[in-house]
Amino acid sequence: MRTLASLMSAEFTTMRRNLFSIIMVLTLVLTVAGFYLIPDSTHQDLGGAVAAADDAPELEAALAELPVRYLGEPRDPIGNRMSLIINLMVFEVLILPFVFIAVNLFQEKQDGTIRAYRVTPGGTGRYLTAKMLLWTGLTILYGVVLLLCTVGFGLSPASWAAMLLLLLVAGLFISAFGLFVALFFSSINGWFLPGISLLLVSQLPIVSYLFPTFSPSWITWFPTYRLLYAVRDILTIGPAGLMGPGDTIGGSYGYMAILALAATIAAFAATKRILMKEARI
Repeated sequence: MRTLASLMSAEFTTMRRNLFSIIMVLTLVLTVAGFYLIPDSTHQDLGGAVAAADDAPELEAALAELPVRYLGEPRDPIGNRMSLIINLMVFEVLILPFVFIAVNLFQEKQDGTIRAYRVTPGGTGRYLTAKMLLWTGLTILYGVVLLLCTVGFGLSPASWAAMLLLLLVAGLFISAFGLFVALFFSSINGWFLPGISLLLVSQLPIVSYLFPTFSPSWITWFPTYRLLYAVRDILTIGPAGLMGPGDTIGGSYGYMAILALAATIAAFAATKRILMKEARI
């Protein structure tokens, strides 16, 4: 426990040097301000505009003749603000560890922290555990604060529990995966282009979320695809249908848990083979 505490303390020191807290506070303030500045309209507003048009009867008759295939259970329209929070919970909150765990790793290499740690009896497992616990905890904290500042007071205790569990398993995966990717680069300059490219690719499911008719099978395997729909259902309908067939929430728990386990194993092997080996030189 003392070793874990020392590792976390060193990580916090590196975070302060990288102005992590200032960056996160500014990001949170801007995010919350944007949430309250946008109008909270829904797609029903567009329907009202169509109904008010002069040729509304002809248009409605033409639309009624078109075949309709539902991609899921019909649900009430989601407002702009809720849609924004759903996307931010995935692409801001859950991407947080991916970027900063890499930044801290390169700072540790530059400072010689890794070289110093290598001669201690700490080992690879404690090093990895400290990083994953810290960044997963910060992910949960940031997500909770963001929800409390926006829609959190309207959530039921069951929805809060479901969201915290989702943040936990997703945070573990992103932390381990972010460390695994960063280990293959010697500096932030080398990591930047591949890392940002991965982040951009991970945002492809936004297209399917905004336009559900575009949902090819390959995009449904993206972790961010599962997370988007799980966060949406937790914030809008709650976890009442967890045991239902094909539910997005329960399925996302299992999927993210498998990814978290795989990413942790890969990160452990890469840390032991690459990072600790580098420290001997």
